[in-house]
Amino acid sequence: MKQEIYYNPINNLISKSVENTKDELLIAVPFLSNYAKSILTENFLSSIKSKKLLTCFNEFNINSFDLDTMKFFLDAGMEIRFNNNIHLKLYLFDKEGFTSSSNLTKSGFENSVELTSSINEDNLKKCKAFFKQIWDDSKDRNVTQETIKENYSKYRLLKRRTQYQKPKEISIKTTQLKISNFEVEDLIDHLFEATQDFSYFVNNALAANKDREVIRNRINKGFNPIDFYSPKGHEKREQSLYYRLMYGKEGFNAGTGLRENQFRDVFQHEQFHEIMAYIYPPIIGKE
Repeated sequence: MKQEIYYNPINNLISKSVENTKDELLIAVPFLSNYAKSILTENFLSSIKSKKLLTCFNEFNINSFDLDTMKFFLDAGMEIRFNNNIHLKLYLFDKEGFTSSSNLTKSGFENSVELTSSINEDNLKKCKAFFKQIWDDSKDRNVTQETIKENYSKYRLLKRRTQYQKPKEISIKTTQLKISNFEVEDLIDHLFEATQDFSYFVNNALAANKDREVIRNRINKGFNPIDFYSPKGHEKREQSLYYRLMYGKEGFNAGTGLRENQFRDVFQHEQFHEIMAYIYPPIIGKE
């Protein structure tokens, strides 16, 4: 088999190779998404004797793996090990193989600008030997159904947090600014020469910053629900985030317009602790 170069999309190329494989399938890829199930279907996998997947399982990069997809592969009889140091993308079959820049994702196989190269017969043996070396080095890092069960709850929380952090794509339409009967230079001069007294706003902003720093220092020491809401009569009520937002200088800046029962319902909700499990660590600079 001579070397060939392929450009995206490569989904049909890899799917056909999977379909023609009967004895051994070896894949090493750091990023894995639900899309992988459309390439490595249950029907294809069921006819392959030995199938191994080497991938990442890194909670600090939650987008690198998909637990539901891993469970699907395990159910289909695939062996999975993880090695968070891998960066290669290697797809090896019975009589052919490919090295690629493409991860096992829809973007990697279809949409992104990627380059894939076939591997000739001599180098195919070397690549399989290299894969097996990394596979053996990762013998203590097996992904099993029990591994998935133990990590699934944390995975769901981290996944949800990552989704909220993704920037939304927006299109911005711009129009030329028109100011009738007023020159831009005049407007700028007016702002700089304004004689209005802003000290009230400045002083409140400074006081709010001090309040914020006090609360930040306290929550950095550990999670305590009292820091967020304290009911009437509680000795630390005036130190809580709720009180600062409602009655303190922070409230002046925030302008929340909320009533106490609306704060209380949030902070005392049964899922408040679960929600804090994935929004609190970044607040205090932790993973």
